[in-house]
Amino acid sequence: MCTRKEIVYARKENLTTERTRYRRSVEDLSKRIRLLATLSDAFGPPGDEGEVREILKKELEDDADKVTVDKLGNILFYHYGKESYPNVMLAAHMDEVGFLVTFIEQNGFLRFQTLGGITSNIMPGQRMLLRGGKSYLKGVIGTKPPHIMTEEEKKKYCARRRPLHRYRRWKRQRSE
Repeated sequence: MCTRKEIVYARKENLTTERTRYRRSVEDLSKRIRLLATLSDAFGPPGDEGEVREILKKELEDDADKVTVDKLGNILFYHYGKESYPNVMLAAHMDEVGFLVTFIEQNGFLRFQTLGGITSNIMPGQRMLLRGGKSYLKGVIGTKPPHIMTEEEKKKYCARRRPLHRYRRWKRQRSE
């Protein structure tokens, strides 16, 4: 039979173990949230996923038996398990929606086309980050003001019959 002292000691030990487990799970969750934020903030439009690839490689290569990058830029992580276990593949996109500048106007506005699936009606007012070489330029997507539009233009604004970039332009700002 256990004495009262032994029971109290056992409870304290269990409580300490639970606190340690909880602290580790919170630290692990915090680490995962930071990784998710880093990946979300990385520049990775279609065809230019290099920054995302490097983050993934840095974070996951210690857990993989083999890491390769193919000719198309896909990064593959291999983990060899036991032969009796089934083979499992996890796949995900590295890219995000983006824009391709098609024309720079004299007044500093940019015309562009979309890369990836993005609907035209959510684009006005969106803040954007334009990368040219090694520097970034901040901008916002604007439209032709409604008081200047004709009634026909107001009705056709969200229609995709016309090129998406016709009335959506970047307003240049100096990078801070």
